[in-house]
Amino acid sequence: MNTSDAFVSGKLVDENGLPPLTAHYTVVTEGTFQGRHGFICFQGDHAIDPDGTFVSPPLPPGKYFVRFFGILQNVPASPPESRARQNRLFDFIYPNAETVSQASPLQIQPGETVHSVFQVPSPAWFDIAGRITGNLPVSHESLRVMFQRDIGVLQGIGGGGFSISADGSFEGMLLKGSYFVSLHEMAPPEPNGYTRSIRQFGSTTVKIEHDTRDLEILLN
Repeated sequence: MNTSDAFVSGKLVDENGLPPLTAHYTVVTEGTFQGRHGFICFQGDHAIDPDGTFVSPPLPPGKYFVRFFGILQNVPASPPESRARQNRLFDFIYPNAETVSQASPLQIQPGETVHSVFQVPSPAWFDIAGRITGNLPVSHESLRVMFQRDIGVLQGIGGGGFSISADGSFEGMLLKGSYFVSLHEMAPPEPNGYTRSIRQFGSTTVKIEHDTRDLEILLN
């Protein structure tokens, strides 16, 4: 550490001032990844303390964005429990953006610590349902359609997937945003329940802005 190192610190809370049940953050800045210049996740993901507070690792002076993701605490809810838990999952770029280009940067000077209270916006989850068009390449029982969020950074940031029915249909829930969609053949589950992709059959992109029950995914 040297005197020119800078830091981002603060407290992450929900609309009631409560810290999340669990949360992580990622610092994003301009840089190069695998020979390409753009926005990159700098220094990986970091856990936020149970009381919602955090202090970043030392940062060179510059312009940074902060992505937060995690699970809000339990609140009384009328939806079914599965839906209520899903609605507690959040993933946003400060202050409330889906992509880095829509977010507000933090300009940090040499030796400065930028401190703030960061509020989690109400997560916008939507019901989706759709169908993989064309003939399925292998048995539907080993297939999953994977949705990876596109937040405008060069590295992939993870995502979720849904099982495929015999007719190619699927359904689930997604946060508002743009997604890279791909179809994968999955290996049988390991004893710990983990499974992995054996191969990918194609990909496309979609944007989710509301409940969508008629997605047709034609994979390139």
